[in-house]
Amino acid sequence: VIDVLRDQPPSVSFSKPGRDERASPIEEFYVEVTADDDYGISELLFIYSVNGGPEDTVRLFDGRATPEVTARHTLFLEDFGLESGDLIAYYAQVEDSNQGPDSRTAKSDIYFLKIRPFRVDFRQAEQGGGGGGGGGGGGDDGALSEQQELVVAATYNLLRDRESYSESEFRENLRSISLAQGAARDQVAGILDRLTARGLGNDPQFQSISEAMRQAIVEMEAAQKILDEGDLQEAISPELKALQNLQKAEESYEVEVSQGQQGGGGGGARADDLADIFELELDKLQNQYETVERGQRQQAGAQVEEEMEALKELARRQQQQAERQRRNAAQQGGASGGASAQAQRQLADDTEEAARRLEILARENNDQQLADAARRLQDAAADMRRAASGSGSAATANAESALDQLEDATRRLQRDRQERLATDVEDARSRAEDLAREQRDIEAGMDRLAEARLGPGSEAGRRLFERKEAMDDEIADL
Repeated sequence: VIDVLRDQPPSVSFSKPGRDERASPIEEFYVEVTADDDYGISELLFIYSVNGGPEDTVRLFDGRATPEVTARHTLFLEDFGLESGDLIAYYAQVEDSNQGPDSRTAKSDIYFLKIRPFRVDFRQAEQGGGGGGGGGGGGDDGALSEQQELVVAATYNLLRDRESYSESEFRENLRSISLAQGAARDQVAGILDRLTARGLGNDPQFQSISEAMRQAIVEMEAAQKILDEGDLQEAISPELKALQNLQKAEESYEVEVSQGQQGGGGGGARADDLADIFELELDKLQNQYETVERGQRQQAGAQVEEEMEALKELARRQQQQAERQRRNAAQQGGASGGASAQAQRQLADDTEEAARRLEILARENNDQQLADAARRLQDAAADMRRAASGSGSAATANAESALDQLEDATRRLQRDRQERLATDVEDARSRAEDLAREQRDIEAGMDRLAEARLGPGSEAGRRLFERKEAMDDEIADL
């Protein structure tokens, strides 16, 4: 029997920073990329785009094939002439050393580097009593840009994983992304309409916000049209330009509201109007996305539990198989029994099937931990086939190596489960704190209504009522 081992695709990820980041326009941005492959890495690239422009490529490794590569690069942001609200989107690409028709290419997840202004760093440090670099946080004021980030990431992921989808699955996902881009566009247009209705849209003080939002809408419409035509690669550029404009609008919003509240008077009232419009709409949007995200996380958590039980059963069967290999090696002078080899091959088939399920789960949830566990299972299946084809101590070693890979994959799922639990606990704590802050804001709003002798039927009163209704839903869900 000759067992053919499949050439596995390479794997690539960012070990540093491994998440979206914020930076000032003159910082040095450092990345570290790790890649591995069963036969060897031949090329490793760092690819980035500034504000949705053409991609630039940095060759991090191009030499003698090696199974594992770790490479580093520093972007000197001052060289790009960046401003507050700009962004850099980046990812890594790797190619294995197989020079034949089955040569495999892999890409990492896409990440975003957001440029924040110095004045925000300084103001927030003063108000918050210190804090780290990278511009601090803006609360939920980034909900619009976060929504657009999801659209960009979904487009990129669908393009990257195109071969793993059937034609019907691909069309369904493409349609979903197009609808999500349309929903994001409608949300921005709704806020812009409210700004205009309040007389803020053409107010010179807030013109930069409305202009950035108008430009974002133009780019979103262009992206949705391209998506409807099925061209994922071409859609990413206008999606990124829309994201840049939304970030600029959010940056301007933070500055205007902060200055208006500090200045008081007529400017303070206008700033309050602006804050009311943004906060009400973004709270609704944030709640919608968090509810969907929590549902997806719960479903994924249940699937991880099922897969972990399946892996434990596979490990138990492989442990028995390794014992048989040792007995065969001792009793038959190294020969491997036919029934034992067939059982090992069946176990390899079952392990590959488990790996495929984990790959799908990792792709749907953008979970690197699950993707790593799937690769361990593929390695385990290859070791099982070597054990089935070999004999003596070599077969025993391969069987035990397969068991080690199964146990490692199980540990990765356990860590994934623990991280999900920690995320859920932190999410609940954060939501409770947000609700407490929201309640204090509403109390202050009620005081302002009383001072202005306005009743609940006034426009300001209706806005407070809508916020209370949204809070009621959030508390019930929590």
